[in-house]
Amino acid sequence: SYLLVPALMVALVGACGGDDGGNDPPAAASLGTSPTANLFVPPTLTVRVGQPVNITLGPTHNLDFENAAIADLMTFGATGTRTFQTPGTYRYRCPEHGVAGSYTEGMVGTIVVQ
Repeated sequence: SYLLVPALMVALVGACGGDDGGNDPPAAASLGTSPTANLFVPPTLTVRVGQPVNITLGPTHNLDFENAAIADLMTFGATGTRTFQTPGTYRYRCPEHGVAGSYTEGMVGTIVVQ
C-alpha cells in the first residue's frame, strides 16, 4: 500500500499540469461611438460570458444600460471595461441622442452575451 501513494501522487500532478485545453481568457471586445454620426460601433456586439468589453465613448456621448444591475452611466468621453458574467441581451443607449426612455430607438445598441 505504500507504493500506491507515490503512483497516485504522480497521476494527480500529471492531471493538473500542462495544456489548459484552450481555456485561456477570451480577448477583449471593443465598443465605441462613430466619430461622424450618432451611432454605436458596432451596434450589436456578441461576446462570451466573462469576455471583457472595452468601451470608448466620443466627447458628445453617454452610455446608459437598461439593466438595473449595470445601470451605471458612463459619461462624455469616458473609457471603461465591462465584463458580463450572465448570458443574456444587454441594451444600452446614449440618452442625449435617443428617444426619451427608449432603448430601442435613437442612438442605441445591444451586447449579446453567450
